[in-house]
Amino acid sequence: MTEKYAVIDLGSNSFRLEIGHFDGRKLVSDHYVKETVRLAAGFDSRGCLTEDTETRALASLARFGRLIRGIPLSRIRAVRTQALRIAKNSSDFLTRAEPVLGCPIHIIPGTEEALLTYLGCIKSLNPPTTDPILVIDIGGASTELSVGDGSRLCEATSFPIGCVNTTIASFSSRELNEQTQPASHLTLGRAPTDPPERSVRFTASLPPAAGAAARLPRTSSASPLRLLPKQGILIN
Repeated sequence: MTEKYAVIDLGSNSFRLEIGHFDGRKLVSDHYVKETVRLAAGFDSRGCLTEDTETRALASLARFGRLIRGIPLSRIRAVRTQALRIAKNSSDFLTRAEPVLGCPIHIIPGTEEALLTYLGCIKSLNPPTTDPILVIDIGGASTELSVGDGSRLCEATSFPIGCVNTTIASFSSRELNEQTQPASHLTLGRAPTDPPERSVRFTASLPPAAGAAARLPRTSSASPLRLLPKQGILIN
């Protein structure tokens, strides 16, 4: 019987589930689901997820839970990202969410999110490359940047600016006009209320196992990403 693996991403805009198996050389996708939940649009004035937002999220997780039923917990990985990193009631939500999904939900820092995005992007390149690469992952409530040379990730950082929270801050009318355009430039150009995570530099090649990032980096409080040629930029 083929061993199944499942990955669940509780993103700030979308929840995603992918189920796959190893064919001996690589992971093959068997089933992929994406549901737009928009956690980042569901905060109240206290910085808590609203009841309606939690209900929408729990309904999505219940559907995912039915799909992963029967897969051992040792082969399931569920992670939460920026919206659930900053929600004041994140712990209360997880208390309700984990039994519905049927597995633990792990918090990951933005720098690990950047590492995993980079790893996924370079694995999709055919043929592989050792050229400098900048990967930009624009999420619902954060944007991750990672720089590397092929399989060697050199640097990663995360900023609390995403498509959903920027839309709410600058485009509540959902129109791009003379009034909203300057506001969006201010939102993106000013220092965010929540500071970016400290840039992380990596001193070894990427590990084969996700989550090993914590064993590799040394941190730098002001380590700029270097400029790369346009053909070396991947935007996710």
